[in-house]
Amino acid sequence: MRISKLFDEKDLVISIELYSPSCIGSRDYIFRTLEAMNGLKPDYMSITYRDFRGINNSITYKEDMKCLLDIRDDYRIEVLPHIIGHNVNKEVLCEIIQEVYENQIENLLILQGKELLEKDLNKKGMSKDFKDILELINFIDKKNKFSISSVCYPDTFISQKDMEHDVNNIVKKVKSGASHFICKPQFNNSNIYSYINTIDQKQLKIPIEVGILPITNFMQLKMLNLYFNDLIPSKVLKMLHKYANDEKSLRDIGITYALYQIEELIYSGIDGIHIYLIDDPYVTKRIFQGLNKILRKNNGR
Repeated sequence: MRISKLFDEKDLVISIELYSPSCIGSRDYIFRTLEAMNGLKPDYMSITYRDFRGINNSITYKEDMKCLLDIRDDYRIEVLPHIIGHNVNKEVLCEIIQEVYENQIENLLILQGKELLEKDLNKKGMSKDFKDILELINFIDKKNKFSISSVCYPDTFISQKDMEHDVNNIVKKVKSGASHFICKPQFNNSNIYSYINTIDQKQLKIPIEVGILPITNFMQLKMLNLYFNDLIPSKVLKMLHKYANDEKSLRDIGITYALYQIEELIYSGIDGIHIYLIDDPYVTKRIFQGLNKILRKNNGR
């Protein structure tokens, strides 16, 4: 089913994104995570690989594709392959999206990605066939084979001016063919409410899922200090730092706060929740146990 249609049929869409260190050996991690979900299936799922290649790397995409098909067929979960905007070769892309289509996958997530240096382009067999992500979305949308998702960044930008800039980019992406958006990880619900209100003022009829990332280890906390320090409620940040050297306490605080965010967002009537998970069955089990309780409490929303 097209992800855009899920939002027509459900009051709340719940999806997950798994972070995998590599394609080789990632299958065990992926299926271990799925088994830890306590019987609660997400509406769809996607996989992010550490090298950020997406599925459009000509060497590895067949392995990625098989893994996605196994997830869909064995667990009856819709899958969302990633297509990286920068440096993608048009000829290779056409082959891949044809194979995606023939495998009856109806959804693609289009990401900007990182621009490679000229020497790396030649080495990896990629090219600059698309000048930007809008051109890529438009190219894929004209084939009329997929529901196209993209990302938005409310917590990347702090000022109202930057928020307006990102919202205007969403408008452009919608005009190019995107029909669903996923927010990168959010740590302050107040920010997302302001962001969605700004989008609503543009009268865009598009579903937006809020990204939730449980902070459960010291490395994630270091990343928070680098990128999100000013965007996390100070009381929460203080608590996380207090237990930075206590692995179990830090993990439990991170899980509790993520579930608090999720419950508040569901109560507010948000379109969907997109949960970012790492390879930790304990965290996955706790998150989905808590999610089950929240959904029952909110009459199945």
